[in-house]
Amino acid sequence: ELLSDVRPIDDGPERLRPARGQPVAPRPAAQGKSQQHAFRWPDPFDRHRATAPGVSDAVLLRLTRGDPVPEERIDLHGVRREGVAMLLDRRFASARSRGLRCVLVIHGRGARSASGEGVLRERMPDWLSRGPVAAHVLAFASAPERLGGAGATLVRLRRR
Repeated sequence: ELLSDVRPIDDGPERLRPARGQPVAPRPAAQGKSQQHAFRWPDPFDRHRATAPGVSDAVLLRLTRGDPVPEERIDLHGVRREGVAMLLDRRFASARSRGLRCVLVIHGRGARSASGEGVLRERMPDWLSRGPVAAHVLAFASAPERLGGAGATLVRLRRR
């Protein structure tokens, strides 16, 4: 009875280490924006906080606290799930070209959805850590309460 509602946790991308003495296989060449970017989840129980390889936990901690202050807001209310990735890719590219480093993505909590779940909120880590959108993202975390809490995500963008 205690374990009846248990569900598996997504631990992020799998990491394999080569056996000692074996050469490491070369990585495939980058293929433009379609290249997969491996993100790191410091807390396996929180899918809404992750960083790109080489980014310190201090950057993620500051982002969780709302530092730096977001320079632009992207409101996804009314956007269909199918169009979110393309919209984020275009808006992040535009923000980076203008030298912006932090964007607040407002996706809502899903309180008024038919299922009662935040569809966009649950898919946000996938959109930010995979595909063409990941090429723009350095780190992301749920926004602090003063910026929208669970209904928004702060995204730290890569430099141009």
